[in-house]
This record gives sequence, C-alpha cells and structure tokens, in this order.
Amino acid sequence: MIVKKLSIAAVGVCAGVSALYAATVSTTATTKVTTSSVATVISKVLMPMMAVSKSGTPASVPAPAAPAIDQNTIGMNVGGIAFYSRVDPFLDLVKTAGDWSSDNGAPVTLDASGQPTGLPAGAKDIRIPIYIGADLAHDQNRAIRVTWDGDATIGSTAKSGYVKNGETFTPIKGTYYGVFVITNLNPARPFRNFHVVRADQAKAFDSGEIFNPDFLAKEKPWSTLRFMDWNNTNGNTVVRWADRVKPDRMTWTTGTGVPIEIEVALANRVHADPWINVPAMADDDYVRQLVTYVRDHLDPTLKLHLEYSNEMWNYGFGQTGWALNQAKKLWSTVADIGNLDWYGYRSAQVSAIARGIYGSQADQRLSMVISTQTAWMGLENYVWRGVSRAGIAAPHFDEWAITTYWGWSLASNDDQDHAKVMSWVRGGAAGLNAAFQEIEHGGLLKIDASLDAQKPIYAYQAKVAADHKLKLVAYEGSFGTTAWQMPMADQDAVVAFYAKLQADPRMGKLYGRMADDFFAAGGKRLTVFNDIGAASKWGTWGTTDDLYTPSVRWDALVTRSKK
Repeated sequence: MIVKKLSIAAVGVCAGVSALYAATVSTTATTKVTTSSVATVISKVLMPMMAVSKSGTPASVPAPAAPAIDQNTIGMNVGGIAFYSRVDPFLDLVKTAGDWSSDNGAPVTLDASGQPTGLPAGAKDIRIPIYIGADLAHDQNRAIRVTWDGDATIGSTAKSGYVKNGETFTPIKGTYYGVFVITNLNPARPFRNFHVVRADQAKAFDSGEIFNPDFLAKEKPWSTLRFMDWNNTNGNTVVRWADRVKPDRMTWTTGTGVPIEIEVALANRVHADPWINVPAMADDDYVRQLVTYVRDHLDPTLKLHLEYSNEMWNYGFGQTGWALNQAKKLWSTVADIGNLDWYGYRSAQVSAIARGIYGSQADQRLSMVISTQTAWMGLENYVWRGVSRAGIAAPHFDEWAITTYWGWSLASNDDQDHAKVMSWVRGGAAGLNAAFQEIEHGGLLKIDASLDAQKPIYAYQAKVAADHKLKLVAYEGSFGTTAWQMPMADQDAVVAFYAKLQADPRMGKLYGRMADDFFAAGGKRLTVFNDIGAASKWGTWGTTDDLYTPSVRWDALVTRSKK
C-alpha cells in the first residue's frame, strides 16, 4: 500500500515530473537514465521543479448519430478503489476490500474467483480489511449487514464480539474501515460468498443492483469517465484476456482491477463516455476482446475513448521501463528515450485493431487517444517517430491528450521556498492569501507552477494537436501538490493548510478558471483527476473529499459541464 501511494505522489504531478525528466534526459537522448537514477532525482529534487527543456527533436449494433457530448465538456477520472479509499462505488463493500492475510503471516491461498480455500498451515485465522461506508461529512457510521455461505466464525474490529451470519449492526463510532477476522473454517462447508452491505442498501443489493446510488449521482454530471485507476493501469502486467479480473471475483482491487463489464455498466447508467486504458503488456487478442465487448455492450450513443497504457514517459510507473526494454529489442538507436518510440508504435497498432473492430462505425463510436508529457515541449516528436515505426499506412488518432495540473510549487523542498510556504501555513488569513496569489499568478516562489504559467503550455499543445488534425483534450488535471517529501514534523500542518485551500471559495473559482483557460486555448474535453479523495501527504487530487461532503471544486466543474 505504501509503495502504491508513493508512486502516485511522486509522479502524479505530471508537469513537475516532466521538468525533472526533461532536465535529466536531454532531447538529444545522450544522457543515460535508468529507473534507479530517475527515482533518485525524484526523491532528492522532485520539488523544486527544474526548468523544463523547450527544445524539440525529431458490428451488431447499428451506427447511431455522432454523440453530442463531444466538445467543451468536463469529464472525470474515477478514483482508484481500496479499503482505505473514500470512493465507495459499490453496494457490496467487499469488492473494494484489501488483501487477505493470516495471523502468522503465511500467504492465503485463493481460488480462481478470489475466495479463500482455507487456513494456511499453522494459521489460526485469516483476515481482510474492508471500508464500511461511513458518512464522514456527518461523523456517522451506517449500519451494515454481513452475510456468507458455509461455516465460519467471524469477528471484526468494527464490532464488539462476533458477527452472526445475516446480522445487521452499527459499527463502533469513528470506525473508518473494519478488519474482519475469520476462523473455524470447515472444508466440508467452505466459506464462500462473503458480502458486507449497508443495511439501508441491502434490499437493492439483494435485487441485483451493483452501484451505490450516491456514487451514481456524483458521477452523473460528467461527459466522460476515465477508468485508468480502476484498471490498475500503472504497473499492470497482464498479457492475456483470460487472466483479467472477472465480475465474479470476490474483490476488484487487484490484478486488472474493476472488470470491463462493470465499467461499461456504469457508463451506460450515468450516460458518460468511457475512457479505457489498455494495459501496457496486453497482447493483440486482449485488445480485440476488450474493444469487441465495449462495441457490443456500450450504449451506441456513447463513444469509447481508448488509450494505450498511461504516461509512458513516467519512470515512476513500471510500464515505462518495460517499454524502454521493448524498444531496445526492436531498434538499436533509440537510447534511453525509446519508451516514447514504443508508446507511439504500440498506440498505432492498438488504434488499427480497434478501428478494424468498429469498422464503418469507428468515426462515430470510437475515439483513439494519444498523449504526451504536457510541459516537455518537443517530446511529441519521439511519440510520432514511434507511430511512424509501426508501418501502418494511415495510423488514426482522434485526440491529443495533455494535463492541466497546477500549484505543485507549494511542495518545493528548496530550503528558502519551504520556509516561505511554512510561514504561510502558520500565517492565518494572510498565509492563505499568499498561497492563492502563488498558485494563480506565481511570483512568490522560485518555480512558477501557477495557472498563469500553464497558458503558454496549452497554446503550444493546441498547435501540436492542430498540426496533426486532432482534438486537444486533457486526460488529467487539478490543483496537484503533495507533502510527503517535506520534513515529517511539518507534514500534518501542511496537509491541514492544503485542506483549507481546497475548501476556500477561491479554490472553486480557480477550478473554474482551469477549465476556462483550457477551453480558451482550444481544449475540447477536460478530464479532471480525480473525483473523490481528501487531502493527504500523498496529494490533493480529489475534487471532493468523499461522497457526502460539499465541495466548491466540484460545484465549479459541474456548472461548466455541458452534458
């Protein structure tokens, strides 16, 4: 869990990492960069952000009318699910549970559907952490119902004493998630079909409903839902379609994450275009099966936005080093920028497969996405070089995707900048005023990560899109800063300060300005990162803290959504 969070924090501030990467690897690709060397750069100098290099180098469904929700719209990245997450999308809370473990540390053997087959040798129990659906906005725990098949004795940190099969109880006040401890398993009557459901949603669950209605209401305003985190795209090593997570799996937090069937069902329910990321190592058959399923089951008035992997410039994610190795096997001259060649090369192949499956419906029902690192101007040349290497006569893409992150300079570990930020943290209203001045206009810290500073970058990327006859879109974007790299003694105060910034009405105005600036530059679809998550030392990514807490950021984006 810690590693996953660190990866997100260290590299999620996309433009910031690009500055490091661009400064470390020249655009002539003469400097040797390895995963470890980039990790060292990230850990030691992630903030302050270094200046960005600006040098460049080299069907069964009838075809419907084109979807209307295709320009100047707001989409949303759906936050990753985990037992500590506040996304809370499913009625069955077990779907977002953590990993199984045992009291003696021995691994728990699971069957093909993720159900435990028994106790490990020498273990007295097995256990699993589960988010229990608290209404954090009102400090209220919801009553939950616990059911299972077979023989088992179950206790929980959310309740005094044991849990009876079918029992409904209110968790101990303040319990955010409960660890459920299972003993006395009987091989003759195996433990199966373990479900934890809010009591007020039990009837809907029993009738076959999948989604939390409060979650559906939150996702309904958006034109597009990007499932990058739901699919565990970063570091995903799946190759074969047969090895993906299927709907009958007990939990959906591991492997390929939430099944494609569930993502398509959600898109249909809230009438939003799905944006799906193909795993980096997926073979051609995986791509065919995925696209065929979406073609045959997605509402035909919606479009599939298909992207190969995610951020293959980003050495904080495992797919980047893997892509570099693939490139070196194919081409001897790519040096250490070959990950981008591979990205363009494989993206062209994925596009050809997908468009072949959609056939004559492709222009209306499919939008192929290709992306770049936003602030590293000239990086796109490597991507397009990779596309040309694929040897496809007319490689087809529809959308050029960038990010709209801003405000990461607050996390600078430059001594002078950090001292200044800490003075703001302790400075009351004046400190808030200074921080808002910096994140909107810059000028107070050494690195300018303000909204003002993003406008020329948008203009540059809009020209790249126009030159290739593509729509400019954003695959992610938000006020994005972290605190994990600061002295531990400062982190709690900094996170509390970030939370104050996020709750301030001025932050709503800045989120609105982020959208307005992007659209003014020619952007057509802004897909924000992400929907739900409170400020923490790992980042300020959430547009709202949880399903039930009002948010000025959320409201500002909803007013600009043209769905």
